[in-house]
Amino acid sequence: MAFNGFKVPRKDNSICKIPIAKLCTNTACSYVLLKKLMIRLRRQRKPKDWQEFVRVFEGNFDVFLSTMNGRWIVSMLDCYTDHADDITSRNALLATTIVNCEKMHMTMRICHDKQKRNECTGAKRHVFASGLDTFMLPGADMPKNFFRRMQGKLKSTPIIHAMYKKLMKALLTSDETSMHFFEGAAVLSAYKHPYYIHVLEEKPPCRTK
Repeated sequence: MAFNGFKVPRKDNSICKIPIAKLCTNTACSYVLLKKLMIRLRRQRKPKDWQEFVRVFEGNFDVFLSTMNGRWIVSMLDCYTDHADDITSRNALLATTIVNCEKMHMTMRICHDKQKRNECTGAKRHVFASGLDTFMLPGADMPKNFFRRMQGKLKSTPIIHAMYKKLMKALLTSDETSMHFFEGAAVLSAYKHPYYIHVLEEKPPCRTK
């Protein structure tokens, strides 16, 4: 059965209140347990939660990987980016970079297609490969999370970080880039735009009208 077939309510806050040992003992299905652990890791940083996640996921890695589509693989990589050791975390972020770039490209492409534009607004998303879909407009949080993670990793290397920020500023100030498109498409308002908040760290001029 596909990993996606095992449903766990994402908004069930009680999952985070159960002691980790009890959660693992009372959840017989490893698929359901892994999803519950993912929810906990997204909402809190507790070493024991991460240890259990690694134990469950890596202990059954081949089985999990064979049942996961692209969407869930990216979710696993995000967990490694947020909680693993420095080298593993950076490699996980590197692995998701090409996927996030493709998601940005496909979102922009669909928005310029008059026949498919409605697949990229509100709660609708266009699925283009193995469960991978476009960003939800307006208000997509995935680009924001991606660049927040990027910013967090680069801050430990000031020289690289400074060069990165200058490159990002160049991309933001060109009318021909996808960065400019996402700002103009009202993913977030200009003063709350993820690239400005997490990359430039300065208040931008408001160009939206």
